[in-house]
Amino acid sequence: MNKVWVCAAIVLSACVASGQAYDYGDRNPLLTGDAQVAVYTNNTTGGTSWTPRFNWFRNRMADFCDIFHLGVGVTHENPITGPLTPSFGAHLQITDYGHLGYVLFGGAVAEWEGRGFGAYSEIRKISGFGPWKNWDVRQSPGAVNFYKDPERSRRWMARMYDEEGFSGESAHLVVHSGEGDRGHTWEDHPRGWHNYAYTGFDLALPIGIPYTPIDSHLGIALRFGVDTSQVFDFILGIVGIDFWHDDLREADVR
Repeated sequence: MNKVWVCAAIVLSACVASGQAYDYGDRNPLLTGDAQVAVYTNNTTGGTSWTPRFNWFRNRMADFCDIFHLGVGVTHENPITGPLTPSFGAHLQITDYGHLGYVLFGGAVAEWEGRGFGAYSEIRKISGFGPWKNWDVRQSPGAVNFYKDPERSRRWMARMYDEEGFSGESAHLVVHSGEGDRGHTWEDHPRGWHNYAYTGFDLALPIGIPYTPIDSHLGIALRFGVDTSQVFDFILGIVGIDFWHDDLREADVR
């Protein structure tokens, strides 16, 4: 039993040490038009790996929610797509490196996407085969929580990009405006590089048979996923370690 505790202590110490070893600095602030955000990203958190006392319970809930993805949608014929209901296809994803299928959906969605919750309209086009993918998701503002709101969460998003970003990519993406979401190659991470292990499926179906008397002119969408890369972050957060450095800090909401 003592050996187990010693090994656990070594692993936790290594996690903390790796986090504290970050060399944070100015990495071209994401929101260059906001001087306060630029100053914030350079001078606040310092890369600490300890969970902040600020909103501790809320951060644990956010870490837990990051593990899951669930969404439902409904759509109908419209002047843009004509008689073909914009709800078709299926796409299966096993991490960011395994894709199969094509899905198209344009309509209203209620979604739990990790720590982001909301109801909004979206256009979704995802296709892929093996490690290659094209991921184009454009979600309009709607009834959303803090993380899905690009204005309220702008400082947190800036920190995820400037301090935690890797190879020009944000660590954690919850807001999908369509900017930069098109033409992803095999090494890109549309949900942020923290979420590389996301595994799930997208299904979009018309209700009835298009172009026949039993065409209802309606369509539905279902999606479900699990991100195993977030499980360890949730567990460590309970014992006081912010492994992914994604906990909401007081400066994120100033």
